Amino acid sequence: MSDIGRAPICTSKARSVAPGASGPAASFALGQTNLTNSATAAPSATSLYRPRAVITVGTKLIVADAGNNRVLIWNTIPTTTGDAADVVLGQANLTSGAPNRGVPITNTSAAANYLFTPTGLATDGTKLIVADTNNNRVLIWNTVPTVNGTSADVVVGQSTFTGRTPNFGATIRDNSLAL
Repeated sequence: MSDIGRAPICTSKARSVAPGASGPAASFALGQTNLTNSATAAPSATSLYRPRAVITVGTKLIVADAGNNRVLIWNTIPTTTGDAADVVLGQANLTSGAPNRGVPITNTSAAANYLFTPTGLATDGTKLIVADTNNNRVLIWNTVPTVNGTSADVVVGQSTFTGRTPNFGATIRDNSLAL
């Protein structure tokens, strides 16, 4: 679960809760200084702004931090409020958050290491797949990156890593994405 500025984490072993029932309370939060704060802070290794997706790959936790135009990776699943992320994708460092790394937005202003509102994450246990919403594409890393700003290996929905026009700038085709 995630909300505007935090990702509350429940450490209970409960797997599911009946519809309408209360589940276990979160034990700590990522992206804020405590469980009740929802303030917006500058991008950092411990802040989140509009987290949209959370997945795990082995012992790693990965969060799509849409408002900061990045994906954060913790090499081990955090256990306390304020645990810092280890790796960032979409930005050069953990303190930046501009869309496409601050490059003026045009139809060709994307790159293999830029993100603009990532909203979805998936994995097959090895590859990391990110829905890069405002660049109208999906990026795939063949392995979960361990270095800040690592470029994606594959782009889907655009003919090149630099394109960002919906539907390749044409009508809808089988290999295009429109959001």
